Order: sequence, then C-alpha cells, then structure tokens
Amino acid sequence: MCFNVVIHSQGNYINRDQEESNMKKINLIVGIILVTCLNQSFSQGIKFVDISWNNTLALARETNKPIFVDVYTTTCAPCIKMNKEIFPDQELGKFFNDSLICFKMDANSGEGKPVCANYRVNAFPTFLYFSPEGELCYKTIGFKDVQGLFKDATQGLMETREEKPLAIWEREFETRKMDPGFIYNYIVKRQHCGLPIGKLMDEYLSLLPKEQRYNRKNIDLIKDNAETLPAPGITYDVVLTCRDTLLTRYSVIETNEILDHLFMQYSMGILESAIESREESKLDMAISIASNILSTELRSAGYELQIRKTYFGETGDYGKMADLTEQFIDTYILQENGRSLIRDTVSTILSLDKACSVFFYYVDEESRLNKALGWSERSMELSGTSEMYRSAFFDNSLNMKANLLYKTGDAEKAIKIKTDILKSIPAGKTGKVQKIKEEIAAMEKKEKIWDE
Repeated sequence: MCFNVVIHSQGNYINRDQEESNMKKINLIVGIILVTCLNQSFSQGIKFVDISWNNTLALARETNKPIFVDVYTTTCAPCIKMNKEIFPDQELGKFFNDSLICFKMDANSGEGKPVCANYRVNAFPTFLYFSPEGELCYKTIGFKDVQGLFKDATQGLMETREEKPLAIWEREFETRKMDPGFIYNYIVKRQHCGLPIGKLMDEYLSLLPKEQRYNRKNIDLIKDNAETLPAPGITYDVVLTCRDTLLTRYSVIETNEILDHLFMQYSMGILESAIESREESKLDMAISIASNILSTELRSAGYELQIRKTYFGETGDYGKMADLTEQFIDTYILQENGRSLIRDTVSTILSLDKACSVFFYYVDEESRLNKALGWSERSMELSGTSEMYRSAFFDNSLNMKANLLYKTGDAEKAIKIKTDILKSIPAGKTGKVQKIKEEIAAMEKKEKIWDE
C-alpha cells in the first residue's frame, strides 16, 4: 500500500491525509477564535458568521453551540426590514451571540437552494434552529419584532436541548404513519415548534373511530391550529359536527364563541393559502366557512367582499381590488343619502379612509376620484362628531382629501390643506411633519406621489 508523506523540518514522517485533517482543525479553531473575538468586540446587534454552511455545522459541533439560521431573499421586504430594524438591536445581539451561532442563508444562492428544499422552506423570512449536531429542532416563519424574536429563540433553544429533536420525529413518522398515538404526539411536537400541521391532522383523525374524534384533546388541538388546517377534509367535518359535543362541556355562549373562533381561523387560513398559491378558486371555500360565523362582531357586513378584495390586493390585482372596494362602500357603508349601514362609527371612518387610499393609489378615472372625494367628506363629517374621533381620525381624513384633490388636478387647494394640517400636528411628531413637507414639496413640483 502506498502512502503520501511529507517531511517536517524535524525529520518526522506524517501521513498527508492526517496533515490535511490537522490543518482543517487548525483553520476551524482559528475561525472559532475569530468568531468569539468578533462577538466580544462588537456587542451591538446579531453577528452572523461569514463562513460556508458546512463550516457552520462543523463550528457548531466543535463549540457545542446551537445554530440560528435566517433564511432570506434579497427581494423580500420583511427580510430587509428584519435586517435593518431588528437584527441590530443590542440586547437581542448579546442574547443571540452568547447563545447561538448565527448564520444567514440566501434562499436563492447555491447552498441555500438544497437547504431550503431539504427543510421545506418556501416562505420568507424563515428562521431555523439547529442542535449542535446539526439536527433541525425549531422553525418559525415571517417578520418578528424584537420581543417576538426573543420569544422564538427561547423556545428554539429549549427545543435544541430536547433528547428527541424534530428531525428524528420526522424520520420516525415515515415508519409509524398508521400509529395514531405516535401521530398525535408528532402533531404536538410540530405545534410546539411553530410548524403547521396541515393534512397531518386529517391523517390522524382518519385512524380514529368516529366517536373518538370528538374528545377534548382533539378538539383542543383543532382549536389551537385551525388557521393551518385544510378544508374540506375530515378535520373540517369534525368542526361542522362538533356542536352537540361542545354543548355537553360548555354553555351555549361559550360553544358559539369556540365555533366562531374556529370558523374565523379556518376562513383566514384558507384565504392565506389562496394568496400564497394564487388560487382564486379557494375564495369560495373561505367565504363558505366564514358564513358559519354567528357573531355579528366577527362576521362583519360584507365579509364576502372583504375576503375577495383582500385576495386581489395581496396578489397585486389592484383594479379588481378597487372595483370590490367601491362595491363594498356602496353596498355596506353608504346608502344613497350618504348614511352608514354599519352603525359602528369607527369602523365606518376606517372603511371610508381605506377606500379613499385605495382609489388614490390605484384609480385614475376622474369621475371615480370625485366619488372618493365624497367618501373623504363623509369620513371628515363623522370624525368631527366628537373630540375623541376628531383627535384620532380627522387629520388623516383631511389629508386623504388633499391627496385626492391633487390627483384630480387641484394642486393649489391640496397644498393649502396640507399646510394647514402641518400647523395642527402635535409637537414631537417629527416623522409625520417630515412626510407631509415632502408631499407638499412634490406637489409644488407637480410630481406624482401615488406610487407606493
């Protein structure tokens, strides 16, 4: 057998493979020292290691430290906001830098793609927590404020200390899919990890005798995860038929509240799924589910139009969103005499102001903009009915009127209104003052100000 050898200055013979292994360890140790020094030298904000994913895994094993991974894309607005506003927080940085190895991963980069595929990352930002051995233990999705990220990290660290991390549960599931006891515990594990349980709940309930599907622990599990559950399906059938079972445990009022919560969460979950997949066909299911809600507070007037205009707004079809907004205002907010069909004044003001904003940004026809000006006038009228409403809403309604006037061509009047608004802004509201000053300057230059 032939070995590659090198001769050191002292005349010792060492296997070349051993030499390379030793050099890798030395480089890794140097990396550990550098990372430690960086974390100690700069306490402000989370410090992400600038090494490869494989080296990060090796570093975790060497230091016995869990890994926090921020999976992002360069075009993701919440990702950018996390990077600018949340990660630089000093206290957050100290906690993360002391407790975790922090790594950034671009989902569209070379090594990001296989990692995203392996751990089913398809929304951004996604935050992954790995044990020092490289097992995925916890996963959360979406923008987090400082407090939210602290909370997630605390839970993530707890999960990394579990003897049976999530990855082991996932492997076990492949051989225990027909074991309802195991699947229930697996669902609870995923719930604790902040992961959706989706069709897994249907699979679990399908293994149970019909009467066992309605026991307390299963109903509680459905209540806690309704926004991630599919419809139609076995789980949704349980929701539709569980009223008699709930009445044996709760009062009529409590039962109605539980069911309303379930239907609302289900409806919103289907709407979110429709938005994510761009499947307009799911809207009818979301609307059908919401129609089961009994509470007049939750089942607001025009919920069908609300669901549809939310979908088109989130998917970028602003023309349809504007059409549905106009239909909603005409049908549910104002009658021909201009009076609101919704008795709650705050809801009416907010609905009118939101509709004015939609038209300002997405409608160009002068006749429709003039119609929106009428909505702003009605909103101002309602805002002026009490001092509380006036202080909370009037300036915003007035400012929206100025914007609409400017878009219809009356720049002089719009500038005058905004100048008057500046005089009424309380001291300390520097951001609001600056924004209106910038809008006035743009109006004076005849610049377009309705691009979001």
